Amino acid sequence: IALHGTVGIGKSACAARLAAELAGTGRVEGFVQRALGRGPPGEGAQAYELEFVGSAASRFEARLAWLQRADGHMPPYRVDAAAEATLAEWLDAVRGDPREIDLLLLDEIGQIEARGGGHLQRWQALRALQPAAVLVVVNTARLELVEGVLGQRFDVRIDAAAPDALPCLRDVLLAR
Repeated sequence: IALHGTVGIGKSACAARLAAELAGTGRVEGFVQRALGRGPPGEGAQAYELEFVGSAASRFEARLAWLQRADGHMPPYRVDAAAEATLAEWLDAVRGDPREIDLLLLDEIGQIEARGGGHLQRWQALRALQPAAVLVVVNTARLELVEGVLGQRFDVRIDAAAPDALPCLRDVLLAR
């Protein structure tokens, strides 16, 4: 499932609300990306943190420094090297839980992953766990790029700007 929209439209907030709702009824694993120092409309933030959600989240700090703006680079962000070790520990915790994952949330997949970095290797390991549903947060302009990175097309695409985005996500997950 792709939850897509433009920069700053509320994709992460919508995904976080869904994860919080579902955490009480099933196993949710993943993370949402939180913007710090948002610039002008349509421009990415100065930095991003990851907030873990779901069963393994309680083992880790509430937020993890993830991306720092690096103007002059493409994409214009650099991954925080210290975050990689924490994300590896998180992945081990997720893999160590034998229960089926009802919802895997990955926020956000984009240009960094298209270049072989970011969450790409984690995606491959998480995919092997065969979650019942996967929600990927993605910029609308990069939907096809991300499908190529993930190696499959999205079954469902939901526009985060739609007033009924959250109810649509609920309906899609109930139908699975």
